[in-house]
Order: sequence, then C-alpha cells, then structure tokens
Amino acid sequence: MRLKESVWVIFCLVMCMASGCATSSGVTLSPEKMAEEGLLVAKFNDNGGIFYDGHATIVNIDNLETISAEINNKRLMVQLKPGKYNLNRIGQRNQFGASWYDFSVKFEIRPGFATNLGVLLLYSVDPGNKEKQIFLVDNSDDVRHFLKYNYSQIYERMNAEILKLEPDRYMTPQQIYRQRHLMFKDIPTYALKEKYAYSILGSLFEIQRDRFGKVVKRDLIPTDTYEDIDIVSEGKDRFACLVPGKTSKHDLIILNDGKLSRLPIPEVDEDCHLHLYGRSSVVIFDRYLRVATSHDNGASWLLHPEVKLENPVLSSWRIGFHEGKSGIYIFSRDTDSTLLFQDTEGAKKFKQIPSPVEKMKIVWVKEIDEGLFLMPLSGFSKDIYFLDKAGSSWVKKELPTSRLGDIYGFGRHLIDYRESFQEKEGKIFILMSEQCWESDDMGNSWAKVGLGNCKAK
Repeated sequence: MRLKESVWVIFCLVMCMASGCATSSGVTLSPEKMAEEGLLVAKFNDNGGIFYDGHATIVNIDNLETISAEINNKRLMVQLKPGKYNLNRIGQRNQFGASWYDFSVKFEIRPGFATNLGVLLLYSVDPGNKEKQIFLVDNSDDVRHFLKYNYSQIYERMNAEILKLEPDRYMTPQQIYRQRHLMFKDIPTYALKEKYAYSILGSLFEIQRDRFGKVVKRDLIPTDTYEDIDIVSEGKDRFACLVPGKTSKHDLIILNDGKLSRLPIPEVDEDCHLHLYGRSSVVIFDRYLRVATSHDNGASWLLHPEVKLENPVLSSWRIGFHEGKSGIYIFSRDTDSTLLFQDTEGAKKFKQIPSPVEKMKIVWVKEIDEGLFLMPLSGFSKDIYFLDKAGSSWVKKELPTSRLGDIYGFGRHLIDYRESFQEKEGKIFILMSEQCWESDDMGNSWAKVGLGNCKAK
C-alpha cells in the first residue's frame, strides 16, 4: 500500500488542534469503560526506527465522526465505542513541521476486546523518494505482553482474544525475514556494533567485517519479538539486549562466545540501562535506581534495595555508569549527588561515596591507577575533583580550559572528555577544544601536547 504525504508547517497542526477540529484522545485508559468500549492498539515505525510522534485520524464509518488520537512512543492506544472504523491518516511532528500520510486501514471495535492493527511500518523503498509503502506485521503476542505488564487493570478486564485484521493484510514470516534484511542498510551507525547490529521489528544480527571494517556477512538471530531492540550492551566477547519476556516483563538475550541464552530478569522500569562488565557480569538499573547484578551471565540475579532512589529521575539517561579497574560506579546526573561503588572482588553491596559538593550533578567519573576523577555539570567552570585511593577527601582541581556546552548537558564534549581522559606512564591526558592536554601532577597543571597523545590506547 502506497502512502500520500503532505507537508505543512507546524503552525497548521497546532491551529487545528487548538480550534477543536477533532476530539482528542491520549493514552489515559479507563478499565471501567472496557465493559462498554473496546481498545485500539497499533505500533508505528519508519526507516531505521526513526518515527516522530504525532496524531492519528480515525473515522467512524457509521456516523462519520472524526477522532484524533495521540501517538506516543510510536504507539497508538485509544478506547473507542463499538463500531466500524477507518484509520486513514497519521501526522508526525518534527523539527521541520509536520508530515501527513494518507492511507486506509479498516477495523472493528467490540466492547471488552482489544483490536490490534499490528506494526505499521512506513518504509521508503527508494531513499530519494518521499513516497512510502506501508507494511503490516501481526505483533499480537507483543501487544498481549505489553498490556499485561504495563496496563494490568485493562488486561484483566479485556477478553483473552485479541481482534486483528484479516490474515492476508499482514506480512508472512518469509516476507518479514526479507524485510529485516532489506532494512539492514537503514541501521544507524550507533546500532552497528563490532560483532552485532540491532534494529526495529526485533531484528538482531551477528555480523562479520573485513579488514577495512565493512560488513561482509550477517546472520539473523531469532528474538521472538517485533518490538524495537534498543537496550543493548556489547563486551569484548559478549553481546546482550532486553526484549519482552516470556514469563516476566523483560528477558535478557545474551550471546557469549557465539552461544545464545534467553533468561528472565528482575522487574525494572521500561526506561532502563543494561551494561556488561568483567568476564561474566551484568548490571541493569532504571530511573528509580533499582539495581540488579548478575555474575553468571544472567543465570541468577542479586537485587540491591540499598541503593533505590526516593524520587526517580526523569530519565534513565540521567544515571551514568563507569567500569573502573577496581569496580563499577553508578552515579546520578540529577541534583541528589548519588555516587555508588561496588568492588568487583565479590562485594555484594554497593557503598555510597560522598560527593564533593551537596546537590551536585555528576557528568562522569573516571578511575585511574591513583584514584577517581569526577566532573560536575557546570558550564563555564574548569572544576574537576579527585579522590585518591585512600578515599580520604576530594581535592578540587582545574581543567586546562572551561567546558562551554556542558551547561546544557549535551554535545560532543561530554563524550570526548571521558573517552579521551586517560592515564599513560604516570601522566594523564584529556582532549578539550580540539587540543590535547597533558598533566604529570594529577591535574594540578597542564600543558599542550600533540593530538596523537590523546588517541585511545
């Protein structure tokens, strides 16, 4: 099915919403209404997983009522009265305005039932052509799992059967297999790891590269899901990702020296992080700082209730992780100044390391042989702190130049500083403002040196 696109400035979309041209429905669902209404569910995706949220236009075929429903996190969920409907348009908001796509997917709503349209994949076969085709994938098992673990009250009140479109509307397994391989070229750079690559529709590939780094072979790894894979970690000989669980909210898929295992994990928030460290250790934490660790590649887990935050941060991206030489560090980029450390020599609990200043936002920490460096979030400041191995007290030092850009918490500096900050033969080096700086006295003084000194070891 081909889609017709119309591009409008964002002003038109805002004015339409403000003028009441259609009733608006969000994702606030009422379990009580399931006795007299039905639930519509759909998932949207685009080339390379880039899909901007927006609105879907739904028309009641019986009375021609038009309903505008929000698309949040690529997902459409709205309760509707019984009847026959047509989903005929979606609008995506982005930084350039809004894009409208016209098409037609007819469906039926029955009281007490969830109607699943599946994954609606908007795909440009020709990257130079804005015209898109729509492919529908039956993801009913994923939808059932999603409702069970995220909308349990709705799930308990709805009929066990999920209503779907006619079978011939969905792609066959063979077509999905071909589509996954076809979309490999759309995988963004950050999802192309050294030995593995991941994408939308639950696509996970084991890849081989030639001596120039080009991918010359790829094998599709079964994941039993059509949900996006986006929580991943890659180690030297390991790769892990989270997918919807078979008996829990999440399962851990881990590949260790080519051997694949799928294991349940303790419950964490959807917004979470996963890290591999050491030879067989895994840590998972969410925005509540609920932390679980495993030292046998996910076969068993240890929970750490001693580190849970009283108030969750807005996003798990505000919680950082660092694997040092003596252990792992988990720290908060919010103002609660949380800095946790766990010794990798078998300690079962995390210990709190007092931060240099109260209410400090920590950008990153980096452990070297002599101790621990900490960089706070302070845009124009040169401040950096050092804690020696004895752990006596923090010492404030200065970077060679101020960190313009850090104040907003984004930009290449946050990555470059920690990645380039390293110790070599008793000296430390850092890349700032396109210059490599060297210190032979643990950051008390700095001197410019050749850029080659800041290259990773």
